[in-house]
Amino acid sequence: MRILIAPAPFKGFMTSEEAILQIAEGVHSVIPSAEILSVPMSSGGAGFALSIARAHDADIKFITSEDALGRPVQAPYVDTGKVVALEAGPLLRVGARDFGRIFMASSRGLGLAILQIKNMFPDRELMVGIGDAEVMDGGKGAAEVFGARFINMDGSEVSQGASGLIHLAHITYDRAKRLGGVSVVCDYMDPLSSLYELVRTRYPTTAKREALQVYLSNFIRVLKRVTGVKVDRLQGGATAYGMPALFHTLFGWGIVFGAPYIADQFDMDYKLLVADLVLTGEGRLDDISFRGKAVGEVVRKAQRLSRQTIILSGESRISNTEIPEHTTIVEIDAFHDNAPESAEESRSRLLNATAMVLREYMNG
Repeated sequence: MRILIAPAPFKGFMTSEEAILQIAEGVHSVIPSAEILSVPMSSGGAGFALSIARAHDADIKFITSEDALGRPVQAPYVDTGKVVALEAGPLLRVGARDFGRIFMASSRGLGLAILQIKNMFPDRELMVGIGDAEVMDGGKGAAEVFGARFINMDGSEVSQGASGLIHLAHITYDRAKRLGGVSVVCDYMDPLSSLYELVRTRYPTTAKREALQVYLSNFIRVLKRVTGVKVDRLQGGATAYGMPALFHTLFGWGIVFGAPYIADQFDMDYKLLVADLVLTGEGRLDDISFRGKAVGEVVRKAQRLSRQTIILSGESRISNTEIPEHTTIVEIDAFHDNAPESAEESRSRLLNATAMVLREYMNG
């Protein structure tokens, strides 16, 4: 029996590669002779560099830049010889302790890192994974590194972070540095027009949500007027609070969907063709998981071949009516506490949950 194991990272507890090891051990405890096929998935956010490194047998290296609040931080990247893949999450993160400063967070560190890598590898295609971003400035800070200017009504520069976007009146980019061979890797396929729905999902607090919607609506309005592009229809534009839309319209950078891109690096279609069963999973499953995320891509591909798929999820917010055909969701209750001491127990429970669901599967 061939089983394809293709999880995303269980954030805070284990990488996709570590999850594969736990799931595989659970499989072999029930079916010792099972042949394991594996794909460490990512949507372009957490685990992006690791996925590319494993697909191309390359090393993960680190570049030093700054995080969303200007503090020194390292971000992982991989050089495959043809492509450099940068995982930008650490550059676009604020952290729970400083979440009160979220509207002041900037993407400037991302721009600095891109500039460094293009100087180091001028002939390489650069793939920038921007999933899991906490920065809400729409890419403004990064674009300013390349020479774009964001102007208030009085002609002065817009202040840092998302809060400055409410006063944005004009964008100039005719003298901006043009970098060729850059693509933004998105973890969310929906267009920029769905950004407000994403904000409602992630920020249920009314005051913060309403403020962010005002900031972003003005940003989108000015970007459309300045560029003449209907950016609200741009697929993937809602990722990272509009960064792909800004980078694509100002600089002509490509937009790539992360989960299909990673799946192709591992020739997942062939592995699904020869597999008898598919196991995937992630820390939290919700409706966004099926709109561009890694688990949704695995399920989508498996459905085309009518492969039975089991999703092992730390927490599920999916209703029964939303569960795709040929798909079973198993919720594990070990992932709600993000304390470091719970990581080992969570790995054990993932292993045990795998064994439990496989016994039920084998018993029909």
